[in-house]
Parts: sequence; structure tokens; C-alpha cells
Amino acid sequence: MQSIGKAFSAEHDWLEVLDMCCTARSIMITSNATEAGYVVDKCSVYTGSCPKSFPAKLLSALISRYNADLSDVTVAPCELIENNGNTLFNIVVDQAKVWGVEDDCLEWIREDVVWLNTLVDRIVASPSNQHNGVQTETLDVMTEPYALWAVQSSNKGGLPFEHDAIKSCDNLSQVTLCKLRILNGAHTALVQALLSENDSTVREVLDDPVILQWLKDLLYGEIAPTISSRASDALEFVDTTLSRLYNPFIEHRLSDIALMHETKLRKRLLPTYYEYIEQNDKKPPILSELLRDII
Repeated sequence: MQSIGKAFSAEHDWLEVLDMCCTARSIMITSNATEAGYVVDKCSVYTGSCPKSFPAKLLSALISRYNADLSDVTVAPCELIENNGNTLFNIVVDQAKVWGVEDDCLEWIREDVVWLNTLVDRIVASPSNQHNGVQTETLDVMTEPYALWAVQSSNKGGLPFEHDAIKSCDNLSQVTLCKLRILNGAHTALVQALLSENDSTVREVLDDPVILQWLKDLLYGEIAPTISSRASDALEFVDTTLSRLYNPFIEHRLSDIALMHETKLRKRLLPTYYEYIEQNDKKPPILSELLRDII
């Protein structure tokens, strides 16, 4: 993406959003609505006004494009949900059934729209005050050098553009497992272990050699070995993760990571705890301490 031509608010500019969907030669729709956004709108009738849920908004846009007799639609969600494209498609179909969408339109959504399973991996956080660009480029977004957008291959096609950070793969399970259990698991473990220091950044707490060694013991000793049979590059991913976490120009605050913390504990750390026990016939010491309140 080189530039942004227009920006609309769905809440305030809904007709403009629908008009764009009906006039563009081809469109790609991407999202980051989080798991909480993947819900069916209970309103039984589509009124034409802006729906509440993201899947309902997406369905409205697709209906408008179908009625305009246009195709070339790619949907590439970025939520950290396994098989996110398939999941979003199923919710959109459920929404269509609630609204009583005609069968021909539903068939078009199934057959003509390209639904991609993807996984995006890049830390985006507040910039460090040490960075020279902060004072002069106030609209810039600070990201780390590492970037990955993994896209599962589809016989209908892929993303309508190319980039060095976009990787096509037959199966997202390995890269998803590494990101969720190692990178996201490390973040959530730090939050759980340092609840009293949530105003600190990840880099600041890792300046403490004791905490850094503790995190290495967790990642190298408990998490990576547990998932290595399903993720052959787990140890290499740990190496990369530790380097990423120590980026001096990213202010990734523990307080930001702590949002929906208990849900994250259950998704990012608890499965590894049970799998470790199954594989080793003993409890993982660090994970046991971290999860003692929920196991």
C-alpha cells in the first residue's frame, strides 16, 4: 500500500461505504475485529442502515456488490482465529440465513467470493521517545522490522498483490501454533508474572537478567519442546521472538497486552500446560506457577 485515497466511518458514512463496494472494479476486504467481533447480528431484518456486528457489515457490503452484478471480491481477515477465513465465512452465512438472503446471492457468496485463511505477525505499538522520527512524523505508525502475512493457498486465488512479507503456504497450522504459543504465550506469561509492573514495557522488564533467564527457561524448556513435534522450527522461532521482544524502539506496554488477560491465559498457555503433562508425565514448573489460579 502506497497511499490512502479515502477513509470512511461505517457508523457515519455507511452509504458511502456501500457505494464504494458497488463501484470499485475489484475489492479486497481485510479486518481485525478480534474474536469478540465474530458474532451474528440478532436483528432479523436487514434495514439498510449500518449493522452492529462486523460480519453483518460485511454481508451488507457483499449483498450490495451482488446486486450491482460485480465480482472480484477477496476477503482476507487478520483476526488471530484458527481458519479465520472459513470461520468468518460460516458466520456470514449464518447471518444471511437470519436475514433471509435469497439463495442466488448466498450461492454467489459461497462460490464467487474468495475467502482466505491468513495469519498476520507483526508487533505494532507506541514508538519509543528515543526514536528521532517521533517528533517530526506524527502520523507514522511504529512497527518492528519483522513482518509476516501468511496466507493459506486456495484454488480460487490469493491476495491480489505481492510483497516480500507475504508467504503462501499449504497449511497455516505450524506458523499459527508458533505465534500463539511462543510469541503470544511469552507476552501473556510476562503479564501474569509481573502483574504489579503493568506500566512497564516488554523491553524494560527484559533488561532484568533474572526475568530474561526466566523467560528463556519457559520458552526453551517448556513451550518449544512441547510443540516441536507439530512445529519443526519452534526453537528457531524462540530465537527470533526473543530478538523481537528486545527491540529498543517499540514501547510495547504490558498494560496493553493485559487486555482480555484471562482469555489469553486459557488460549495461549493452558493448552501447552496440559500437553506438557501428557508428554512428560509431570507438571511443567513455570507454567504450573503461572496458571495456578485457573488449573
